[in-house]
Amino acid sequence: MADNAKPSGIKMYALYSKERFPVAPALVFAAALYCSSYFLGGLFSPESPQHISEIILGSILVFLITFHLRIFDEHKDYKKDIIAHPERMLSRGDITLSDLRKLLLIIIALEIAVGFYLGVYTLVIWAIIFFYTFLMLKEFFVPGFLNRHMGIYLLSHQILVPIVLLLGFFQRKPSNIDILSAAAFFTASLGSFITYEISRKTWPEEKEHEFADSYTKFWGRPATVLVNQLTAVFSTCALVFVFASAGASIISSGVQAGLYMLFLAADLMFLKKPVLKRSKIVEGAGALYTIGFYLNSAIAFYIICQR
Repeated sequence: MADNAKPSGIKMYALYSKERFPVAPALVFAAALYCSSYFLGGLFSPESPQHISEIILGSILVFLITFHLRIFDEHKDYKKDIIAHPERMLSRGDITLSDLRKLLLIIIALEIAVGFYLGVYTLVIWAIIFFYTFLMLKEFFVPGFLNRHMGIYLLSHQILVPIVLLLGFFQRKPSNIDILSAAAFFTASLGSFITYEISRKTWPEEKEHEFADSYTKFWGRPATVLVNQLTAVFSTCALVFVFASAGASIISSGVQAGLYMLFLAADLMFLKKPVLKRSKIVEGAGALYTIGFYLNSAIAFYIICQR
């Protein structure tokens, strides 16, 4: 886009969102994530009624958190991205870091307002989440170490997911918690997100470049696929265990197994012929597995709560 055609105001932010943070899928994901933990908390607090306002506002809060995390990432990776991704709006100068900081202030203000409305538990957990995302922005003040150890980098960033899940879980004020089932779900959630993160950076040789942070570049394709499959198997088995412990329908376990089989097929196709088209299939299958994990969980736990 030429300088004289540079977008401004709402149009600029709308174009940025379309490019880097599509609203519709982000909202669906945020709602699925929040509802899965919200209804899980309800299993351990049957006297706590469900409120549609809590579900809507909690989902919005998770959406806002993921948006501010995206803006943090833009700041963290800016110097690398202007070289590696010159086609992006931020790299072209069609939106600036200063523009994003203005948006960030609005997002954070909204997060605080929603957290305050939902109560002290939510506000405290939000504060922990914000502090952790700040540490992620600074790469825990050891960027060189993390960039040399992709496994540690991956785990340190994905640990945020179980923390975010606490928002919905404690909104129901659970009292009689089955520690083993709860721990299994939160650990499985961590694994499901790791699966997606690895999937979106499982690349063929033609896509790798000097600034690439793909797992295939650091680990090689066979090791990347193996690690991702082991992670997905663990997440699937752990969630099936939670379903069985909670008395969910066998259909829920079957759906999760089916999602895993689709992901396995995509990974094997890529491993057999590692080309760009199949890399995109792996990314899509990883996204489907992860969003399916939360949607399936939310539906299963909701049904149990209604009994």
